[in-house]
Amino acid sequence: MEERQIISLVDFLVNLHFRNKDVIQGRPALVKYSQIAESPKSKSYCDINYSSDQKVGLRTKLLSFFRRPTAFSAMLLVHVDERHDWIRLVRFVGKGDGSVNAETIALSGKDVEKFNGFGYRYEHPEDAGDEHNFFHIQPIVTVSTGERIPGIPAWCSDKFPTFYMRADNSYELIIYALSSLCGWRQLEQYQRTARDDCWLLKHLIAQGRSALQGAQQNQ
Repeated sequence: MEERQIISLVDFLVNLHFRNKDVIQGRPALVKYSQIAESPKSKSYCDINYSSDQKVGLRTKLLSFFRRPTAFSAMLLVHVDERHDWIRLVRFVGKGDGSVNAETIALSGKDVEKFNGFGYRYEHPEDAGDEHNFFHIQPIVTVSTGERIPGIPAWCSDKFPTFYMRADNSYELIIYALSSLCGWRQLEQYQRTARDDCWLLKHLIAQGRSALQGAQQNQ
């Protein structure tokens, strides 16, 4: 990714993470989700934990990761769905060749003692000759660090279904992942701040606006 994209993306992700942490801390009904911010006790509530780094530290770590993608990034809290009682998380995974994949995870504490969830991985093309030699999305049952997503049935596959993405690079893959979690309005805010003319950003925002206009006309 270009340096300007890295800086804009990291600032957007860090601000989004802390804005959503504030939402959780400010709502008594969401207190359960504060228990799975990384801490000595957080694994006793859920194996999947989001970052508890301070703002400056998290920004520094993310900048370092995207400039030289190795291993994986912190788990980021990018959306809180108060109405339906879900939180949505993303983590980025370095491939070792300078490119980046993404893992998205949704968790709910509704009507259960702890949490249920599901997730997807957004990936670059596999090796030549592989049936998934294209940018694609697949379900996951465990994350890149080995933790199992809570509540997923033992029979659930992490091999299919496989969804095609029209993407050419890590940046576009990340935009797809964020769109699936945050929706087009957040992407519009990001584009306005970053002044990014990426075709995919413009396409997803245009589709969102069009859908909204259609719904308003039908009211």
